[in-house]
Amino acid sequence: MSKHKPKRKRKRPGGHHAPEGSTDEMIIAELQQRLAELEATDAGQAGAIWGATHKLLLKTACAPAAISRIIIARDTAGLTAIVGAVARGEAESIDAPEEPKAVRFDIPHETRKMAMRAFRKRLKLTRLDHESKLGVGPMTSGRKADVDAILPPHEYATQVWEALVAEGQLKSFGQGFYALAEE
Repeated sequence: MSKHKPKRKRKRPGGHHAPEGSTDEMIIAELQQRLAELEATDAGQAGAIWGATHKLLLKTACAPAAISRIIIARDTAGLTAIVGAVARGEAESIDAPEEPKAVRFDIPHETRKMAMRAFRKRLKLTRLDHESKLGVGPMTSGRKADVDAILPPHEYATQVWEALVAEGQLKSFGQGFYALAEE
């Protein structure tokens, strides 16, 4: 007969019990708490609160498009409306708000001018880099670089590039790629 100790049973993860009360009621309470925090916090420091609010809203029955529009726009009035609808049990009836038809960007002329200069420089350097690769240089076939659209410099916001598209200086190719309109 061996004198081995019997093996202990290990506790499996996730063996805790959910706290008392409905999970919907807990989500509503947390959403109301996050809304109060957002109203009391500066807009520049509320990013983590908006992220936590987004995760909570995805657990409700609201349309994901409506949730993302409100979170992206950081719309506290829209968030208040959604929290009220979730509390009343009308979350399924919330649709995505309509997108505005025409977007107008008030970007100063100097900013647009500097952004275009930076875009042309980035495009030129991208083409030179592409042409310098083996098999494309002047000593081989002499082909020109066929780079049309690039990701613009990150020093300028997306609104600047969209304003330049609206002016007709750039063309948008989707997914953040832009090209010069005159080419």
